[in-house]
Amino acid sequence: MRETYGDRHVHPPLLESIEILVASVLMLACWFAWYVARERYHLTSRQLAELATYLIIAVSGFTVTAVLFVTRRSRREREWPHPL
Repeated sequence: MRETYGDRHVHPPLLESIEILVASVLMLACWFAWYVARERYHLTSRQLAELATYLIIAVSGFTVTAVLFVTRRSRREREWPHPL
């Protein structure tokens, strides 16, 4: 067996990686939403930035709440001494 056969790709090609695909689709969707809001609804960049900030705050708050809700049992079990 040649030495080059042992040096095959350890990682999948870039376009077959699901993380790259999801990130690309998400960036494309954000760009398209920004374009539609700017060109069709005539919102200013400042208004769009404010809207994006509110959206990020809402999504972050929802995510933190969901994580705390899902992990509440394991966090309670790790406490020592255990509450009555």
